[in-house]
Amino acid sequence: MNVSLYLFVTSKLWCSDVHPHRVLPALQDTLQKLGLEYLDLYLIHHPVSMKPAGSYVLPFNKSDLLPMDFKSVWEAMEGCHKLGLTKNIGVSNFSVKKLQQLLLTQRSLQLLIKSVIFFLFLNLLVLQATTEYNNLNCIMDISE
Repeated sequence: MNVSLYLFVTSKLWCSDVHPHRVLPALQDTLQKLGLEYLDLYLIHHPVSMKPAGSYVLPFNKSDLLPMDFKSVWEAMEGCHKLGLTKNIGVSNFSVKKLQQLLLTQRSLQLLIKSVIFFLFLNLLVLQATTEYNNLNCIMDISE
């Protein structure tokens, strides 16, 4: 039975896997654990890169944070899509500034944005203008 016929399955790339060489293995591991051939949506969880680790540790240690290579990571995400391992790719928890930075590297795929967190001082007009100008699909998940 193909679960995706009945569910829209989404997963997120964790910060310690936000490295070009770790994107595909992380997705393959997720698919193996879920017993699926593909995801409907694969997201970069946060615009943060951390030292590769064997577990998902919260809170982050500042010493584990690394600069994120947006271009190479996004290209690896596009590669997962081209392989048919995910039908859509996107981001989660990206600020407008980080979203604009990512848009400079995006090449061929329509970016999906999920889990936009609204803070009291976040300028929603800037977010709306950014998404409309770049013809993005923005799924608003209003969180506090």
